[in-house]
Amino acid sequence: MTLSEISLPVFVQMLNAVSAIVDKAAKHAADRKYDPASLLQARLFPNMYTFARQIQAMCDWPIQAISLTTGKPAPKLAASDATFADLKTRLDATLAYIQAADIAAYDAAAETVFDVSTPAAKRSQKGKDFVLHRVLPQFYFHVTTAYAILRHNGLDLSKGDFMGKVPGVKTK
Repeated sequence: MTLSEISLPVFVQMLNAVSAIVDKAAKHAADRKYDPASLLQARLFPNMYTFARQIQAMCDWPIQAISLTTGKPAPKLAASDATFADLKTRLDATLAYIQAADIAAYDAAAETVFDVSTPAAKRSQKGKDFVLHRVLPQFYFHVTTAYAILRHNGLDLSKGDFMGKVPGVKTK
């Protein structure tokens, strides 16, 4: 399998699922007359990211993977997401960036060594190792944590909501 086959459909599947979950969160807040900020700023523990920041982080990882490996500039996204509509805009922009990715360049970068620096360390990694062992785990972490924040705050979500539409599955 190619790098694009392994990762891009996963990003699309999960971001679409999260987009639907954001819709449910907005409806939940409206139906119960909650201040939307109570969900947007919710977190599992004081030193963890808020729900809105989890969405930002989950969008950042696929963008970073594509930008690094293809050289295509990352989209300019709002620095703050204050509403559910803002989160939807971020998710839509991320999905559009993924859909527009140069697949050939992304796949060709699998064996290319990139400098991937973080505040904690300077690293060099092959494109495939960066995507498989850094991007995908980080992406899943933020998707899962965003889901957990909403479940913790009373949203009636299921595994089906988490998974969204699974590619290649035919319902009988």
